[in-house]
Amino acid sequence: MKSLSRSAAALALAMGFTLACASSHPHTSATADVKSDEFEITEAVFRHQLDHDEPARMPRTFDFVLLSLSELHNPPPDLVARFSDQAPPVDSVSELRIDGQRGIHHKTRPGRGIILIMKSLRRLAPNRFEVEGELRRDGCSTGHRYLVERRGDSWIVASDDLEWIT
Repeated sequence: MKSLSRSAAALALAMGFTLACASSHPHTSATADVKSDEFEITEAVFRHQLDHDEPARMPRTFDFVLLSLSELHNPPPDLVARFSDQAPPVDSVSELRIDGQRGIHHKTRPGRGIILIMKSLRRLAPNRFEVEGELRRDGCSTGHRYLVERRGDSWIVASDDLEWIT
């Protein structure tokens, strides 16, 4: 009988820990909101990079755009789809053709391209993020630090600081 009551006590204690741990984690919808914010912020930064691209003040002469997260990882397909009406056309970085030729070449599209990279995202406040990004094109790369803020229902790039040029 004593071992049964010890087992019951251990089970009750384990269930208590499980419930306490479950209640200490963020609610699923709160986690989804953070992921949704990150998705929206990523789109805002990529659009800003497209609209303000002029690494080293070079003329805009690229034929396609490749989007990348971190070091050459594909962004979610849903994010790339948001750029379907963009000119020049936008694809994931997996469409990069690596063939030893100088420049950024697409697997199926002709011409030269540019790679837009979002390297990191850090929350500074509930409605403010710092994002590190990079733009790569033939013979030139630039690193940027963006301050992204929520204004109303939208995320906008409030500042764009050029960190380096190679």
